[in-house]
Amino acid sequence: MQQFYIREDKPASNDTKDLFEYCVRKVIEKSLFTKSFMHNQWANLIFGYERDSDAKIDLMSRVKREYSTYFTLERKYSFDEEKIKSHFPILFGLSEDGSDDDSSIGLVYDNIRAVEKEIMEQHDPRNMESFKGSDLALVRKQGYSYIYHVRLTVESGEEPNFHDSIPFILHVYGKEVTCETIDFDYETGILYFTAKRSLNSASYCRILLDSTFILDGLKKRLTDLKDKGVDEDLPFAKFIFDETEEISEVEHKAVPYTISQRLDKSQKEAFDAAIDHDITLIWGPPGTGKSFTLASISLHCITWAAKGRWYAAFQMLPLTNCCASYWTFLSLKS
Repeated sequence: MQQFYIREDKPASNDTKDLFEYCVRKVIEKSLFTKSFMHNQWANLIFGYERDSDAKIDLMSRVKREYSTYFTLERKYSFDEEKIKSHFPILFGLSEDGSDDDSSIGLVYDNIRAVEKEIMEQHDPRNMESFKGSDLALVRKQGYSYIYHVRLTVESGEEPNFHDSIPFILHVYGKEVTCETIDFDYETGILYFTAKRSLNSASYCRILLDSTFILDGLKKRLTDLKDKGVDEDLPFAKFIFDETEEISEVEHKAVPYTISQRLDKSQKEAFDAAIDHDITLIWGPPGTGKSFTLASISLHCITWAAKGRWYAAFQMLPLTNCCASYWTFLSLKS
């Protein structure tokens, strides 16, 4: 059975209206509109802050009795999303006419629900990236942790996304162990990782990659936006308020010859796309010059932009490569 854990906060008061609004917000936060539960289950899910079981059921009973029209009629019932949204649009961040309000909280709510749905789907082992492992062995014990290495069998076309500190689940000898990545050698297929428990060496194991920590971080940021509102001065606010420019209206200064002469055709296309668009995704296999292209974009932005730029990566190596390429450009300029 799926479990849903709801953050421990409380209604504004024990007035039935406040209790109902609290219920709806909890259901929105956890994407439970499509779920059906028994009455006592809803009471535990929503009013979990109450220690007394009877008190939880009593609160849920008051809500269901006075707002019965907003629940389905089955014994195992659910909240009627469309009816609630129609009569209480403000709970969804919508104005009275059902459109998004000026703060765009409705859009943020929708994104939170979409992220939560994706997290639930990715937590399903059937949707996780799975890799066969062999030659599991202890490297050394370090403090309260154990460092291991394992050789992964990577099939053609697979690109393991193991980065520093990324968690994953190790299945070995019928046990499920939560581990954390130290490093992955793409040439040898050796994965180095830590675990909080001692493991026996094994000739076979299976690794399930859990990437939901990224979505958890995104959900936290979106929740902050929902609680505090969207600051119009933030760089991404133009996406929320739909204030991005049409590509035909975007102009940028000429690219210095010292940059353009160093880029091949595909790198130049990626460079132009990054300069002309707010967000650009650049993909390429190893050795195609992604770091080199990023360095050229960085140099152009620093040369012409009034403000500085920040860069981030999962690992230090991409930043190191980018800096090395950047210094190459600086030497060309001088």
